[in-house]
Amino acid sequence: MNQDRTRASLELLLNISRELATTLDLHKVLARVLFLSVEHVEAERASLVVLDGNLKPVDAAIVARGKLHPHTVEQLQEIIAEGLAGWVMRNRQPAFVLDTSHDERWLRREDDHIDRSGPKSAICVPLSAHDELVGILTIVHPVPGYFTDEHLTLVQAIADMAGIAVRNAQLYHSMQIARRRYLELFEDSIDPIALTDRRGVIVDANRQMARFVAAPVKALQGHTIMELHDVNWELV
Repeated sequence: MNQDRTRASLELLLNISRELATTLDLHKVLARVLFLSVEHVEAERASLVVLDGNLKPVDAAIVARGKLHPHTVEQLQEIIAEGLAGWVMRNRQPAFVLDTSHDERWLRREDDHIDRSGPKSAICVPLSAHDELVGILTIVHPVPGYFTDEHLTLVQAIADMAGIAVRNAQLYHSMQIARRRYLELFEDSIDPIALTDRRGVIVDANRQMARFVAAPVKALQGHTIMELHDVNWELV
């Protein structure tokens, strides 16, 4: 039985690594990590909150009873400011709760009342990338005492992989924003601009340059800058 659990855990990690390698879309990364994790440990719900460089929540995925649930910035701030996730963020170490009704770090909600879903067990771990905290992963099971040290090790392994994936997605998003800003400045400039390689061959030009030479941008590509104006080679 122990070998079966080990094999299943390895398969889960392999599946998660495959999922993380297929996309740089942060929302897809968060959702897939949670769905696979929840299914494996038969959890009741889970959340993965993404933090920026100032440890402010900027995105998240919340799964409960097999479905993604919407969230607000205020809800994310409450999760981080209080409760188990906040403790993990401040201490940068995992939290292992056998019974949520006996742990002061657990943020109690109406759903936790004994007449409703009652006490639970929970694991909450930090997501790090290159020693930088990028998120918090929380997994909750409806039965107290369900989780073991093996579960904690598995969830931390998932978090370690997810941390790198989240960081890569953040960097990709930042690069896309920077590229869009560059293109806006380039295209909207009132000056004609041509970009060339080191040999002077034009690789791109903005709209103003196209108007200046009365030719489409594609027609300029491949020509040299020397065809547009004389070059003072002594100065160059």
